[in-house]
Amino acid sequence: MMNTPESTHLPLADRLLTIDRRFIYLFVMLAAVIPFMFKVELDVEVTPEVMSVYSFIDKLKPGTPILLAADYDPQTQAENGPQAEALLRHMFKNNLRVIIMTLSQDGAAMAEMLSTSISAEYNKIRGEDYVYLGYKPYFGIIILSIGQNFRISYPADFYDTPLDEIPMMKNIHNYSDLACVIQIGGGNVTHAWLTNAHERYKVPLAIAVTAVSGPQYYATLQSGQIFGLIGGLKGAAEYETLLRDEYRRLGIIARAIQGMNVQNFVHILIILLTLVGNAAFFVKKRQGGR
Repeated sequence: MMNTPESTHLPLADRLLTIDRRFIYLFVMLAAVIPFMFKVELDVEVTPEVMSVYSFIDKLKPGTPILLAADYDPQTQAENGPQAEALLRHMFKNNLRVIIMTLSQDGAAMAEMLSTSISAEYNKIRGEDYVYLGYKPYFGIIILSIGQNFRISYPADFYDTPLDEIPMMKNIHNYSDLACVIQIGGGNVTHAWLTNAHERYKVPLAIAVTAVSGPQYYATLQSGQIFGLIGGLKGAAEYETLLRDEYRRLGIIARAIQGMNVQNFVHILIILLTLVGNAAFFVKKRQGGR
C-alpha cells in the first residue's frame, strides 16, 4: 500500500503496517548489493560431512587417480557448479590425477568448461594430469561397465583420443585403480552410483548434491555407504572456506561464500521485517485497532 498525505499523520504502528511494498523491494535489493560492494565475509562453519571429503582428498599422495563425476545440469549449476570447482581445485592443488566425466545429457559442455578452466589455473596437461571422458547415455550401464574396464564404454575420450594412447590411463582400468569416486549431482544418477559402484565394487564414494536433496542422504552417510556429503551452496561455501588461502593465492572470488553472504543478509532482513511487522500488529491490537 502506498503512503498518502493522510497516512503520514498516522501513528507509527499504522504506518509500519501500511508501508509501501516498493520500500521492501528496495531493502531487499540493498541487502543483496551491500555484500558485493563492501566485500563483507561472514564466517561459514565447516560441518563434519564436508570436512571428511576434504580430509580424504588432502591425505592422498600426489599422482593418485580419482574420478570426478560431474553429473549435474544447468538447472542445478548455481549450487553444483561451485562444488565442482572447489573439489577440482583441491585435487589439482594436491597434484592428483583426475578423470572427469558426466552422465547428464545436458552437462557435457559444462563439464568440459570445468575441466579446461580449472586445469588452466594450475597449468595441468590434458592426458597427463587429467582426462575428460565426456557424456555417455544409460548411466546405470556405464557405471557398471567401469567396474570392468573404462574402455568398454569409453574406448576414447571426449576428444576422440583412444584411451590406450593417453599416458595417464596406461595403468588405470577400473574402480580398483582409483582412490575414490566423487559424484556431483543427485537424483537417480546418485542412487545408481551408490548401488552399482559402491555396493557392487566397494569403491569409496562421496557425493555433492543440492540443498533440497541433501537431507535424504544423511542416512546413507551414517551407514557408511558414502564417506562424505557436500550439500547445496552452503556445503560449497564450507569447502571454499577450507581452501580460502588457495582462492586468495589464485586471486579468485569464492562464489559460494559470496552467495551465502547475500543469502545471510537477505535472511537477516526478512527476520527483522517480520519482527517489526509483528510488533506493529500487537501494538495496534493493544490500542484496540483491527
